[in-house]
Amino acid sequence: MTGEIKLTPEAISEKLKLAITLDKFKQEFESRSFSGRNPDKQMVNCPYCTESRHIAPICKAKYAEGTTTFKNGRSFVKGRRMIPRLNARQQLLVVLTRALYPKYETRGLEPLNTMKLARAEAARTLRSERKAESKRVRDQQDRSRKINRG
Repeated sequence: MTGEIKLTPEAISEKLKLAITLDKFKQEFESRSFSGRNPDKQMVNCPYCTESRHIAPICKAKYAEGTTTFKNGRSFVKGRRMIPRLNARQQLLVVLTRALYPKYETRGLEPLNTMKLARAEAARTLRSERKAESKRVRDQQDRSRKINRG
């Protein structure tokens, strides 16, 4: 005997089926998200602070003195933001105002008045840019219609 192990066709087909099944499972497992791969480590939002963790919440509620409301952390009230986020136009206005602020700062005015002047110029600039863009599009449409009329 040379020490070779001879397998029967049934054993080979069983091993082949097992290998195919393992490959499929590996591919499916790798394509899952973190929480899909680790169901025991799902994120839990703590009701008392603003953090989320992989374990149950362990923080203690901190109440303001003499009230039943939380001193810090999340609000349990659904509603609008106290200070809403800026939209794209408002962000452009803020960026341009900050860029123009040093120009008016040299005039020796109060900071609030300086900011108002810079903001007014920024608003005028953005308004004129929007008008110019809409005029360009309108003129392009007019030319296109003229060409298509023949």
